[in-house]
This record gives sequence, structure tokens and C-alpha cells, in this order.
Amino acid sequence: GVLDIQSAIGIGEIRLLLPYLRKRHEDQSRMLVYIAPPMLINPPMLAQFGIELSRVLIITPDSKQDALWAAEQCLKSGCCHSVILWQQQLEIHQVKRLQLAAQKGAALQIVMRPEQCDNLSLPTTLSLALHSIPEGIHVEVRRYRGGWRPAAFSVSMAKHWPTLLPTQTPLPSNNVVPFTRATAGY
Repeated sequence: GVLDIQSAIGIGEIRLLLPYLRKRHEDQSRMLVYIAPPMLINPPMLAQFGIELSRVLIITPDSKQDALWAAEQCLKSGCCHSVILWQQQLEIHQVKRLQLAAQKGAALQIVMRPEQCDNLSLPTTLSLALHSIPEGIHVEVRRYRGGWRPAAFSVSMAKHWPTLLPTQTPLPSNNVVPFTRATAGY
């Protein structure tokens, strides 16, 4: 199926997916594919979490169409257990094509979109909105095929990443550093 995740970048959205990705990775000899990630993927973090790096593929396409084509080909091939695609805008027919390709290849397509993307109801299996909280991530289920939407919930990241928890020491209120005006002949 297709999982739609709307989230700000860098709040732990990949960390949230790691237990699922590790389970899929252990159960199969297929690939994990990242397409058009907006940041560098951290190989040591993946390896530390039990994901075999020789079965990770990162694709950096030149255009939105190339990214969608690559996702569809990876899904249909049957060589990938999960494909994570960062895409700003999607149309209904594009999601339907990804859904069919995911079914054909028995894979999961995860589409990462920014929070402020359009409110178009896409034909996805599951749609989530993620928000950062001090302990981890707050998850809001926006669409759930086959049943009632569950209530929003929070996922604590403290077990796997205790260093992410906020410190008890507040920042000083005078944390502004003044810049002096340059007097040289610029």
C-alpha cells in the first residue's frame, strides 16, 4: 500500500519508521530505497539499528517525474520491501499508480510530504501527520482505510535515543550575542 506522512523535516520521522523498517529488512532479502531525500541519510544510524547497508539504495533523481518513475519501478520490481519517497505534491492518479505498483511488488510505498501541503484527500492506505514534542513525536491519524480513525497519540523516543530528551537546565534569557558594526572601509 501507500502510506502518506505529512511532517516537518528532521523531527525524527525516519527514527519513527526504523522499527518497522528493521523488521521488514530482517524478514526479507529485499532492498530499502530512499528517493529524493531532502537531507543526508545517516548510514551509521541505519547500521546501528540493524539495517544492512548493502541492501539500502539512495536515488537522487533530477525531477519530480523521475522520482515518481523510480518509485514505481522499484515497487513493481519485487526487489524492494519499502520505498520512501519525498514528494511535495501528488495527484490522485499518481498515488493510484504507486498503489498498484506496491501491490504488484508486495512492497510498501511511504510518501513523505511537508506539513503545509494541500488538503487533497489522496487514496492512500494510511495518512499520518507528525508533530514534534519534547519526548518524541505526536501522531495524528488523518485517514485509515478499513476502519475508524484511532485517536491521536504520542510516541516516546527516550528508549532508543535518550539524548534527544530536553535537558532540565533552561537556556539563559540573555543568550543574544551582539555584533559590532564594522568600521573598516567596506
